[in-house]
Amino acid sequence: MKHQFMFELGLPLAKTEKFMSLIPEHRAYVNDCLVEGKILNYSLTSNMMKVYCVVESYTEQEAYEIIADMPLATFFKIEAQPLMFHNAVFHQDFQFSKN
Repeated sequence: MKHQFMFELGLPLAKTEKFMSLIPEHRAYVNDCLVEGKILNYSLTSNMMKVYCVVESYTEQEAYEIIADMPLATFFKIEAQPLMFHNAVFHQDFQFSKN
């Protein structure tokens, strides 16, 4: 059975050139994980100091590995909490038939 884990990822105050250069690769990785269902959501605070994301995996170790594989992982201060549940609403655009 899969479990969900809420990660709080602290970001550095100073965003170095190395940090900034990894952002495109990092975004591609996160997008792939979202499509694969490994990451259920991913949010960056407006002050760009924290990321919150929910990871779904079979074990806590597997969840940490998903975070550790992120290109920006070496810059993160990582905190995680196992969740009892994670509710979300997914909106779809429905196409109504004109018949």
